[in-house]
Amino acid sequence: ALGTPLIQRAHPDFESLIGLLINTIVHRCDLCDDPTLSELLARMQRSWNDSVAHSDVPFQLVLDRLRPRQPGHLFNVGVEIRLAAEDAIESAAGLSVTPVESHFVAPVRDLTVFLEEAADHLTVRLEYRRAAFATKTIQQLSRRLVYLLRAFSQCGSVPISALRFEDELESASSAAMHVEAAEIPTIIESVLHQASR
Repeated sequence: ALGTPLIQRAHPDFESLIGLLINTIVHRCDLCDDPTLSELLARMQRSWNDSVAHSDVPFQLVLDRLRPRQPGHLFNVGVEIRLAAEDAIESAAGLSVTPVESHFVAPVRDLTVFLEEAADHLTVRLEYRRAAFATKTIQQLSRRLVYLLRAFSQCGSVPISALRFEDELESASSAAMHVEAAEIPTIIESVLHQASR
């Protein structure tokens, strides 16, 4: 399952409100019966549509009702899709907008994949907790993600079982795609590390 933040401004009453109106939605992906990449995308689209259809239910209410031991039991991987800064500025006609780089990170999940699409490339950034992943694992995951994204765009009729990540890792590492990985220690990890000394 994946968790994705969704802007909650669909209702006309929310359009004039100032503030960050975001809800987290959880959607699952069905890999049964070895689907082709095209079939998998169609399944993911249906899952996304189902999740969005219920996005007015606050995520905190879902947690309260399901009572998982930890919120991560619903999902451990987050995916965020962002507009490129220049696209966001163009969409604000009549306003003077200056992008500001934020360095504040508050990790909530083991892994978050940020996708930012520009006119000629896709930037992928991974943020992860060091307690959950070794740096080498994230580097390998980055290369596999590049390979998978290429496969989705070029090989729609290929079943997922036919993907050969090992054969493509070297070529994927030289892809024209920018992948960054950031290690993010949490406050709890820092305290536990100090306590173990």
